Amino acid sequence: MHYKKRFIVSFIANFFKAGLGAVTSFLIARHLGPDVTGKMFFLLFSFASFKGLFDLGTSSAFFTFLSKENQSVRFINIFFSWVLIQFITVFLFIAFLIPENYFNLIWINEDRFTVILAFVASFMLNSVWTITSQMAEAARKTLQVQLVAVSFTALHFLIIILLIFFNKLGIHLILLVIVFEWLFAGILAFKLYKPDKLKPKQSLSSVLNLYKKFCLPLFPFLILGVIYDFADKWMLQSWGGSSEQAYFAIALKVSSIALLATSSLSRIFWKESALLAREGNFDELLSLYKKCSSFLLFVSIFFVAVVHPFAEELVLITLGASYLGGVEAMVVLLFYPIHQTLGQLLGSLMYALEKTVAYSIISSVFMLVSILATYVLLAPKTFLFPGFNLGSLGLSLKVVLLNILSVNVMYFYICKVLGWPFMVRNQLLPLILIPMFYLLKYLIGFLTHNAFLQILFYLSFLCVLIGGIVFIYKKNILRYYNEL
Repeated sequence: MHYKKRFIVSFIANFFKAGLGAVTSFLIARHLGPDVTGKMFFLLFSFASFKGLFDLGTSSAFFTFLSKENQSVRFINIFFSWVLIQFITVFLFIAFLIPENYFNLIWINEDRFTVILAFVASFMLNSVWTITSQMAEAARKTLQVQLVAVSFTALHFLIIILLIFFNKLGIHLILLVIVFEWLFAGILAFKLYKPDKLKPKQSLSSVLNLYKKFCLPLFPFLILGVIYDFADKWMLQSWGGSSEQAYFAIALKVSSIALLATSSLSRIFWKESALLAREGNFDELLSLYKKCSSFLLFVSIFFVAVVHPFAEELVLITLGASYLGGVEAMVVLLFYPIHQTLGQLLGSLMYALEKTVAYSIISSVFMLVSILATYVLLAPKTFLFPGFNLGSLGLSLKVVLLNILSVNVMYFYICKVLGWPFMVRNQLLPLILIPMFYLLKYLIGFLTHNAFLQILFYLSFLCVLIGGIVFIYKKNILRYYNEL
């Protein structure tokens, strides 16, 4: 399947998954409340953060190697042996080896069984499913793997509805559901990749050398990444509490909806750019990046501009009054997808070009700055080195501002290396669109003061607006698609 068709399939599937996933998260959050929801998200976030420590960048290398050419059965077996070693080692460490005092310090007095269950759930979702779905994508099985993803997202939603209906919803059951869902989804995705059985068997040492060359420059960046990502969530949980963790997690979930187009395209872009880089076709690679980045940037900016004016009303209607304390964090974090869109594409491009040293250095510098900024914004005012104690709002401010800086530094580096012009005009589009949509909300306020009716009128106007734009510019849209 051509990558344009794969992108459309992936975009539609991710739109469905993002929407249904957000609804499922809102149902869980509303039913469990901010405190319990915050604890669950903290556990899942902590192991997502630790993934870099035991993965060591090998999954990124694995996908890059698969994208360049079909690999042998032995190559696949070696990698999954490594994945199994990761799982067993971390499981034994959490279950038996880590002392109680350090355990309570890291996971803030959570019981060991819940933490183990959270690890297994996170591993199935963030390692097993991610790796196997990347394998299917490398084989250009986008339609099939997205069908699997959509099916299990829908299944998860239905199971959560049933658990709520029978009043059985709790952290343990949710985590168990995640374990079995994404284990079976991973098995189905794994079967979509067909190794090259005729390819000569590589020796273990030759395979290890491939990974060493790719991953070794990333090692300092990966270690810092674990500290940086976990430190954010740990400081928020420790100093802000579970409610602040829930506010940030929900705000991040909403803002991530804008990344559905990026997540649809990033793996496809990674696959195609790795192939073009291998062939030395850099002119086509530059053209592909410019078209992809301009499209994705507009989509994310448009989403932010549309949702921003009604952030408070959306929180009140979907989550209830207990989550209104997180509105400020959501208002700030809604800007996150704009530059994260560019960041994901640039990261994929750096991996595809195997510029892992530069990527590691740039990312490491900003992660060091980020850890310090998190302390300053989140630490209580009573500490020896006092902070601003801003909770989820402070973490959101840090994420957005440093994301803008780091992405533009990486973009500047790529422009220097590949001879591109450094242009930031399109990043200023929110300054035009967001005031326009706030004005629209203000005008609708004259028609009705009911929040639900205001959103209904707002969405109706947007449907008409988008339909009109598509109708007027359909020739340009088709031409853009054909040139992509």
